[in-house]
Amino acid sequence: MRSKLYNSLPNRNTVATVIQLRTGHCRLNKYLHSIGIRYSPYCEGGYEKETMEHYLLEYNKYKDQGKQMRLELRKGRMTIGRLLEDP
Repeated sequence: MRSKLYNSLPNRNTVATVIQLRTGHCRLNKYLHSIGIRYSPYCEGGYEKETMEHYLLEYNKYKDQGKQMRLELRKGRMTIGRLLEDP
C-alpha cells in the first residue's frame, strides 16, 4: 500500500513531505521543541501543541484550506490516515 501511495505522488519532494508528516519529524513546533530548536511545542496561538493532526485538521489559520480538503474528499471523515495513507 505504501509503495502505491508513494508512486502516486508527483515528485521526490512531495514523497519526502508525506514521510515527514507520517513520522512526525517535520518542521512543526512539537517536533522542533523535542530536538531543542524551539522553546515551546505550541502553535502560534499558544493553545494547542503544534502536531501534524492539529496543523492539518484543526488549525484555524488554514480553515479555508481545510474546508476545501473536505469538499474534495466528499465522503467520510477527514482523518490523518485518509490524508497521509490513502493514495
